[in-house]
Amino acid sequence: MNKFKHLFQPLEVGGYLLKNRITMAPMLVGYGHIDGTVTCQSVDYYARRARGGASMVVVEATLVNLKGRTNLSQLRIDNNSFLPGLSKLAKAIKDNGSIAVLQIQHSGRVANVDDPISASELSIETASGMNIKPRAMKKLEINNTISSFTQAALRAKTAGFDMIELHGAFGHLLAQFLSPRTNRRDDEYGGSLENRMRFPLEVVENIKIVVGKDYPIGYQFLADELLPDGFKLEEARVFAGHLVKLGIAYLTVTAGNGESCMMGDGLFAMRSPEENVVYLAEEIKKVVNIPVLACGKIPHARSAERIIAEGKADAVALGRPLLADPNFPEKTRKGNIDDIIHCTYCCGCIDQIERNFNAVCDINPEVGKETYLPIRKTDNPRDVWVVGGGPAGMIAAITASKRGHKVTLFEKEQSLGGQLKYAILPPGKKPLESFLIYLRKQVEKAGIIVKVGKTIKKNDIKKANPDVLILATGPRIKEIKIPGIEQVKELLYMPEVLLEKVKAGKHTLIVGGNAIACEVGEFLSSKGKKVIIVGEEEDLAVEMDLLNRAMLMQKLNEYGVNIVRKSKIQSLKDKSAIIEDSNGNITQVEFDSIIFITGYASDNNLYMEIKEYVKDIYIIGDAFKPGGIRQAVHRGYQTGLNI
Repeated sequence: MNKFKHLFQPLEVGGYLLKNRITMAPMLVGYGHIDGTVTCQSVDYYARRARGGASMVVVEATLVNLKGRTNLSQLRIDNNSFLPGLSKLAKAIKDNGSIAVLQIQHSGRVANVDDPISASELSIETASGMNIKPRAMKKLEINNTISSFTQAALRAKTAGFDMIELHGAFGHLLAQFLSPRTNRRDDEYGGSLENRMRFPLEVVENIKIVVGKDYPIGYQFLADELLPDGFKLEEARVFAGHLVKLGIAYLTVTAGNGESCMMGDGLFAMRSPEENVVYLAEEIKKVVNIPVLACGKIPHARSAERIIAEGKADAVALGRPLLADPNFPEKTRKGNIDDIIHCTYCCGCIDQIERNFNAVCDINPEVGKETYLPIRKTDNPRDVWVVGGGPAGMIAAITASKRGHKVTLFEKEQSLGGQLKYAILPPGKKPLESFLIYLRKQVEKAGIIVKVGKTIKKNDIKKANPDVLILATGPRIKEIKIPGIEQVKELLYMPEVLLEKVKAGKHTLIVGGNAIACEVGEFLSSKGKKVIIVGEEEDLAVEMDLLNRAMLMQKLNEYGVNIVRKSKIQSLKDKSAIIEDSNGNITQVEFDSIIFITGYASDNNLYMEIKEYVKDIYIIGDAFKPGGIRQAVHRGYQTGLNI
């Protein structure tokens, strides 16, 4: 019995028959050249998503003119010189079995340019803390921008794209005109809803004139800004009706903008609720007679199936889930759910774009490297030992096994997972568990010999003499050298705190300004503990992505966590600590328990003992260099490929 029968029913959109209800949502990945032309990397990335089974692939926001540029490597379509690359991209998507759609876009006030423009002159603060003040568009600029959209649409059609999609959401230019929050104009483009709709509707009307009424146009649709003075669902229903009258082919229903996505638990962060804007797709579907696509943290195939089955939307538009695993649709169709790399919403990919780098995926090293990082069978199978069953060790073992090597994986604890077992425990980190489950299942399916509760020593290795030794032995806690530390009886160990094997006191002092320290601070404060975090850093948790870090700092503030920056513990005595700040000021704080989370060092003792006895040795994960999951997974994968 097919558990996903609704997902794999065909759907007619704009005169095309989609083979299933899973489409790829547009998402900036930054693989274009700095001049905005399409690269081979771009083509390979989108072709791979088409080959993975998405029925329709919508290419990321592509610039209609340079005034709307968001990212330095953003694709462009503002003149004919970009047509050859875009034609190659459209062909690659279609040749691999998907409908090819190009989203065209202007960022308006959130553009990364010197003189941004918008409906009105209202400043905005970005997630990275930048303050942007745009200039209100003159009527000539409005007309010129409509022309830019129109010519871009014609070029997309010329390049061979089956459809175009207009970016009318997430606080970009078309949405800026719609919103009473960002549109304070007093001319025919501002004030009433009729006037605020005028600009986006004129864009659609003019595109239709140029490309022809039969050429399909989709719309990434803002249903609610989720702000008290923003664009609301009531107005969105009216706007949707006008778009339908103009012949829009489909609506992908979204919500929020750069401000509201940071409120509460947010929209895009790891801690954000699943399916958080699907209810808006359901509401819009009630008032239109064209296909409605739902998006917004739809992590699993079962979620997507239920959304379609319950009539909340006609299809789903998945962004990060298809970045993390391009084979999501095909694996779902075949029922191979255990093999899907589910997005953890860590926002590592988004963070890269925010910093003007290319998108990467923390848990899938092949993203952006589709043509030169595939797993190929070896002609020389070898006996491989992997010591350490954390994410780095498991990925290395899985990859080496898929290449045809005989792999034995050793883990000193009673279960696989390493530091990942603790990373999933703080508030908002539950989505990481899906990756832990995936890794364990893939180790099992790969036929790897697994020996848990086994500490490998030098003599074990000398006796077995494996061809290859991969050391993923993890980190060791840095030695704490503070006067009085030996007198403290209330010293707690971070994993035991998260596992709740020990009980933290009412007043807990956390020493360390890294992300783990802050997460433990939230964990304890959410349980009613009074927490003080003391860090030598000025800014805490800087190793985190911008979005999840902002949410974490917001939570610490809400819980009233006392953060003491640019300070260190000078000495300890019984239940008190002497703290010195960067100016030499001394304070004393009392605590019931204290946790040191000041970082880790590589645990490479086994390597030093065995390096003379095994010719082929690799060190990966925290044993190589303490870091995050990206470093562990990517290095583990590359090591598995190399042997």
